[in-house]
Amino acid sequence: MKRKGLRKVYLLLFIGLMVSIFLMKPAAAPAEEVRGVRNDMVKIGVIPDMTGPAATDWLAAVEGFRNYVRYVNGEGGVHGRKIKDIYEDSRYTIPGDIAAFKKLVFKDEIFAMLGASSTGGTVALFPQIEKHKLPTVAASQAESMYTPPKRYVFCTAAGYSEEVKVLFDFIMKDLKAKNPRIGIVYPDVEFGKTNLEQAKKSAKHYGVDLYSEV
Repeated sequence: MKRKGLRKVYLLLFIGLMVSIFLMKPAAAPAEEVRGVRNDMVKIGVIPDMTGPAATDWLAAVEGFRNYVRYVNGEGGVHGRKIKDIYEDSRYTIPGDIAAFKKLVFKDEIFAMLGASSTGGTVALFPQIEKHKLPTVAASQAESMYTPPKRYVFCTAAGYSEEVKVLFDFIMKDLKAKNPRIGIVYPDVEFGKTNLEQAKKSAKHYGVDLYSEV
């Protein structure tokens, strides 16, 4: 169920990016003046994890992205322009995210991006995303993606902190658990730390001790 849910989230992220492009009005200036946009094409970069620890979910998402692009192009594209989707594997590492970003922006000259593959990688890229004015739909749902707001970074789902709050509310209010023993297992990266921080806050709110941290 978790993997299926994640795949839906990733696909929604990509659809959100595609919809934002659909809403673009045809530019009055020649298309060549906009990076990644040509008279017959729009370039979108994607930074997935295709060979690292999150590849199981990302590979399914990539398959969905490609299928959706085929569908859009089969319907005539966006304002007559076909979508060219370009993928760069980051292996779910921050250096990999940064290297993929540089290749997509400077070599491929993309118009917009989905990614990076990790929360830490996206945070590291914030200055470059703003510098190059690159519309980016974040794959991460950490609060740092939208607090404070980022001009070129967009999220299309509830934040990780909100998800943790919902889990605690469900346990305490819906299940009406009495003195529940709650443990948390998390990866020692930005993604995991965000969830751990909120778990501690929610546990304190309900007067519950976290049984264990791993």
